[in-house]
Amino acid sequence: MREKLVQWLRFIKEPENKGVEKFMKENKYLEQAKKELEHLSGDPNFKRLLESRAGFLRDVDAKIYVSKEEGKKQEKIEIAQKMKLKNKPIEEIIEFTGLSKEEIEQL
Repeated sequence: MREKLVQWLRFIKEPENKGVEKFMKENKYLEQAKKELEHLSGDPNFKRLLESRAGFLRDVDAKIYVSKEEGKKQEKIEIAQKMKLKNKPIEEIIEFTGLSKEEIEQL
């Protein structure tokens, strides 16, 4: 079972790898998948669909990254606000949050 999983993972990673061809002799499903991949690769509509999907996934990844960064920034701001309420020195707030003096003063 593990061997078949390794074969599939190698096929997915590098379908054109020569080592994959030897697995195809042992696994008829890999051979069928290779034929289907070759068929679909030649279809311009399928290529456009794949490119569109890849673009969509890149956009989603970028939005997730930006959202995480915004969340981190907001968390730093909230920490700085709490520290200001406790009259902590601005140098200490800068050290703990990484915010600039100007950012902290605006809070």
